[in-house]
Amino acid sequence: MKLTLILALALPLMGQIVPTWADADGRATLGYCIAQPAPPDAERQIEAALKEWAKYVQIDFRRDMCYSDRTLTFSWVAAEHGCGVLGTLSADARSHAHWPAGASEEPIAGDVHFWVGREWTPTEIYIEALHEIGHALGLRHGRDPWGVMYDIASGALWLQRSDIEAVRRLYARRCFGVECAWGLNR
Repeated sequence: MKLTLILALALPLMGQIVPTWADADGRATLGYCIAQPAPPDAERQIEAALKEWAKYVQIDFRRDMCYSDRTLTFSWVAAEHGCGVLGTLSADARSHAHWPAGASEEPIAGDVHFWVGREWTPTEIYIEALHEIGHALGLRHGRDPWGVMYDIASGALWLQRSDIEAVRRLYARRCFGVECAWGLNR
């Protein structure tokens, strides 16, 4: 399934470096929370998207209280919900994420907002969460049209090489199995 809806993000000024959550060793431990009410199956889809990112870098996600520091809070909100990024979004946007702390203020740093008032399928939740988590980790849009981080949803259900390389420039690498043989463990 190829989605052609434009994904959105609150962009910092061009050329500005986006902070990451990484500690000095490149690792990170982050909390996550799924604020209620959420669509059916949202928790399972968001947790699967978090696991996809954690397969390739040393980020450990743990359940935490919503709206806490160093916590990605996933919530369903009205398009105009007052977080200050609506003016930067495309009319086709269905969600957005806030940058890590340093580019966004706590406790909203890293939070992901999905628009309420539309029907979300489990696959749509997963695809949107996978993309927006990339932004919450500090990634900008990529140039690979098949990549998760491309600015138009590719429908990718797992990270592509371009996504893996980009996140590994920000966080310590996690390597195992055939993925190491492909040379992505540098």
